[in-house]
Amino acid sequence: MLRNTAPLGIFGLIIVWWLARLISRPLLQLAESAQEMQSPGAAGRIERVKPWYYEAAQLKRVMLVGVRLLHAKIGLLTSEAQTDALTGLYNRRVLDSSLERLKAEQIPFAAVAVDIDHFKRVNDNFGHGIGDQVLKRLGELMRINTRDDDVLCRIGGEEFLILLPNSSPEVALRVSERLRQQVELTLFKTAGHITISLGVAHWPHTSSDINEVLKQADTMLYTAKQSGRNKVVAAPADPREKNLVS
Repeated sequence: MLRNTAPLGIFGLIIVWWLARLISRPLLQLAESAQEMQSPGAAGRIERVKPWYYEAAQLKRVMLVGVRLLHAKIGLLTSEAQTDALTGLYNRRVLDSSLERLKAEQIPFAAVAVDIDHFKRVNDNFGHGIGDQVLKRLGELMRINTRDDDVLCRIGGEEFLILLPNSSPEVALRVSERLRQQVELTLFKTAGHITISLGVAHWPHTSSDINEVLKQADTMLYTAKQSGRNKVVAAPADPREKNLVS
């Protein structure tokens, strides 16, 4: 009797094992994907899982929702860590990393320091709420007058810095003057008309040292302030630099 029933029993065990493996396979795949939910390709891996029964399909759906919410939260936290909350422009952290990248890749760039003239008067006369609106509107004008790959940073108070990769000193001057003129012609809500002063320096045209270029831009900004404001002042070329950007 054992000899007659053994093959049937073995066949039955094989069927049970195969069914158990078939049922557990999507669960194992989902479990493996759950371990890397924070990675960029997590949603794609979960999408490729093919559950063939209701419970696994529901688990897949819930995991996809969770992955999307997690990535949205990560994206929000990353954005908050990199941008100024008021203007939406980049902060010093992005400025530093951008400078490191430009230096590592040997990409010439112009640095434009920007400061609002008599901004204290705006806050004193109209309040800090109106001052904040002026800062936000200036950030919008900066975006309008620059390219997508330019780096726009608020570095504190009413002070801003623009990095213009692969721009010649002449182009940087034109961009700065265009921004100055547009700000001067813009009617800011409640605050009326304001002006800005700008200082321009270039790496490696005005210096082969990046830190020195930033200091030059700040010095030129101070010169613009001292000479009447509402001006663009550029640092002179470094006579030792022969490989100028055309």
